[in-house]
Amino acid sequence: MNFFDGINFVGFASITNHKNFVDKIFPNYFGIQFNSHGDLLFATHDQPLKQYNGSYVFITHPGVRFRYGSPPDSSGRAHCYICFSGERVKQYIKSGLLHIGGGEAIKLPDGEKFQLTLNELFNCLGSAHLNKAKAVNLLEALLLQIYKARIAPNESVPQQKILQVTEAIRRSSETNWNFERTAGEMNISLAHFRRIFKQLTGTAPQHYLNEIRLSKAAILLRETSEPIKLIADKTGFKDRFYFSRRFKKQFNIAPAAYRTEFGVKF
Repeated sequence: MNFFDGINFVGFASITNHKNFVDKIFPNYFGIQFNSHGDLLFATHDQPLKQYNGSYVFITHPGVRFRYGSPPDSSGRAHCYICFSGERVKQYIKSGLLHIGGGEAIKLPDGEKFQLTLNELFNCLGSAHLNKAKAVNLLEALLLQIYKARIAPNESVPQQKILQVTEAIRRSSETNWNFERTAGEMNISLAHFRRIFKQLTGTAPQHYLNEIRLSKAAILLRETSEPIKLIADKTGFKDRFYFSRRFKKQFNIAPAAYRTEFGVKF
């Protein structure tokens, strides 16, 4: 079976002066509906219609009532759509590439790029010698642009929260941090949490935590006569031997030798 056989293209069109109003439940296929310019009214189910203007996109899918079109006094708008079905769509939904739900149109920051990709897909589908692999790749390129546009407005929220986490780590590095739980509290995946954390700090969350702990341990070794086991425990390392290995890897010297060389003499 060919890798690209899991997508069937149902239909496509580009309408430069669209004035019709659609009120429909789509039976068994999905659609990318693109308003490149002009005024658009859009809502799902019986929700009040919202008006949009410019480059907006929404996904139509089975089982939901979609209502969209031009306002009554509008001079028309430019509308394109590409409809598709197939087993591969389930993978798109499962991976998050295709988001069904939300009930709102998505603003595209680069409508011209999206239109160019759509045009290339339309040319591919209209060719006498259809290149199925290229067509599916172009469809996935469209879905990726929509995905990026959908998550972009929310990117700053986890960034701000993760910066708050770094401050909390510096204040309470001895705490038994569970980053999976921390990510869950932000309603993002652990992988997404780690990615943003590394973008902001240059390192992974656990490595960042260990560096803070080891820096505090170094201060205690220099400025107090507390036993090394107690210092390890106070800074968040419950295993003294693990603490010693991490400390030596960080500072190229064992904790006891570090204290001897740099510590205050009591």
